[in-house]
Amino acid sequence: HTDLEAGVGTLWHTGQKDMDSTVYAVAKFAGERQCKVLSEKSDTSFVCVRIGWCQPGENRPATLSAAGTPTQQSDPDPTLEQTNRWFREMWLSNRDFLHLFERSLLADTSTWPQKYIVVNGMSNNANMAWDLSHTRQCLKYAPQDNVYA
Repeated sequence: HTDLEAGVGTLWHTGQKDMDSTVYAVAKFAGERQCKVLSEKSDTSFVCVRIGWCQPGENRPATLSAAGTPTQQSDPDPTLEQTNRWFREMWLSNRDFLHLFERSLLADTSTWPQKYIVVNGMSNNANMAWDLSHTRQCLKYAPQDNVYA
């Protein structure tokens, strides 16, 4: 849920190297805080989207892995299956990505609890860990794709 206290940064291993998203996460979190303050001091509304997992280009489920890009696959090590599954279930397809940002731009902000919202951005993946109910409610987001379909 986006209303939980933010945990900045994720550490994981691809089977080939250690990965650390802390630098990216700190910048993202600072941007969210800035949008919150600006919404309180102006008439501007903000949508901060916590994007699950996208790849550059085609962004196909078959090439998703803990390595992060189709050009850097993680090892086929069975001990990495939980990590690979985590990233697959956070997948945001290209089609749903476009729909999510279209809804962010066109949303009726009068229904929001405040002028600033934080939403999760993923496709309609079975077993996903992140909750999309706030995204669906505030933005009328209706993702179509499922990483397992």
